[in-house]
Amino acid sequence: MKKQLKISFFLPLVITSLGMTAFGIVDFHERPEAIRKCINEAFDSLSGYSHEWLYNGSSYYSTMGIDEFSFIKKTILAHPERKDFYVMDYGAGNFSWGYGVANFFKKQSDLPKDIRIHVISLIGEHSRDPEIVQDGNCTLYNLGRFKLEEIEDILKERMPPQFGDLTGQLDLIISAWTLRHLIDPLGSFAQLYNLLRPSSGVMFIDEFWFDQNAFPVGEIPNSGPLSIMPYLVIDLNVKFLFNPMTNCKNPSYAIARTNEKKCQIPLSYSTIRHLPNPNLFQRRTTGISVFQGSMPNFEYTETLFFQDYLLLGSRSLYEELKPGSYFKHKEVSIIPK
Repeated sequence: MKKQLKISFFLPLVITSLGMTAFGIVDFHERPEAIRKCINEAFDSLSGYSHEWLYNGSSYYSTMGIDEFSFIKKTILAHPERKDFYVMDYGAGNFSWGYGVANFFKKQSDLPKDIRIHVISLIGEHSRDPEIVQDGNCTLYNLGRFKLEEIEDILKERMPPQFGDLTGQLDLIISAWTLRHLIDPLGSFAQLYNLLRPSSGVMFIDEFWFDQNAFPVGEIPNSGPLSIMPYLVIDLNVKFLFNPMTNCKNPSYAIARTNEKKCQIPLSYSTIRHLPNPNLFQRRTTGISVFQGSMPNFEYTETLFFQDYLLLGSRSLYEELKPGSYFKHKEVSIIPK
């Protein structure tokens, strides 16, 4: 019989009340005018072709040591009844990940010849790349000047009309060093989650921050995150893995959509908090959305396990991602109770 451990997350964010407060559900359509104005200003600032991001996409992300190309292949093999598969790079930089996916699948000889892999890559800046590229069994959609924080609506407008609504259709969403730069990463996260295919879709993302009105105006701390993401993924009641330390990079997550339930975060928009230092926490934005309400108090009972670094979360998701070369670590040891 497997031993179960009780995991407690201790975060530098004060939760002022326990239990769920009926403030509403995060819906980006309900953003106050001040937040929408700040998002539009940030989007307008990306109107050129150049950018100064420290990271500008990657041909291979390997979030938490997960081989995302092998994950896509495993998904294809697990669903022989399907011909179309959808993956996305949210904040794609120079679109190199999409080309990396195409190069990988050109070398795979054990897949059906009639499958189609749709690789959607999104950036806020203008792009000089062709918008649609056919490369083997992959079709690349390189969409520049895309308002990332309104992906649910804009995706319907920018994708070819035959795709219709892609809500609940994406097999994989990957995003690195993007959500943390947005004005409303929480509202954007909810939209991304709803794009995932129920029961099989997975999201690989890194940590982002949002303000739950825990700090008085003008008293945002100079260090420590404003994130309560572990609370967030637990409240969604989904399978997830959380790596709090990734070689000095952002903490990262693998989040699986396990059912038809859409993302329902029990918070409501409040206002925009203007940051005195745009480089605070490497956000490089001038504001952060503030929410009111409280996440539920929780106790999450699951197995903890170590590899070369700490992983917290769902043993079952780990076992799903483990086969083959998914995790680049040979030994897993259970922490004694």
